[in-house]
Amino acid sequence: MGDIKEKFGTDWISGGSISRAASPQTRDDIASSPDIRGGREAKLAFVTVGKRIVRLLADMDGVARIYDVADRMEMEPADLAPVAEWMAKSYYIRVEPDTYGNHVMQLTGRAKELLEK
Repeated sequence: MGDIKEKFGTDWISGGSISRAASPQTRDDIASSPDIRGGREAKLAFVTVGKRIVRLLADMDGVARIYDVADRMEMEPADLAPVAEWMAKSYYIRVEPDTYGNHVMQLTGRAKELLEK
């Protein structure tokens, strides 16, 4: 678990309960996300990184390639790939596959919901 928290820079996320300020929808969405392995802390890390991706894509007119987003976030594309996959399965982004892994990511109308979590 410490590995994923280090990789995504989310060491500040405690192992305790989710803040009472979080909406019930946030807790339910995070708790019911079967695609993320590693427990609640890993899920919170995915949400945190997902929010950063949404903000970056919004600054880039809603569309960007994963390599460009990874460069701006100072991360490896391989580290962002599982988050992008989770975001696509959750309908926050649309992904247009690329043969060489430099997929095009596009925000959906639902992406703003992730920022509210």
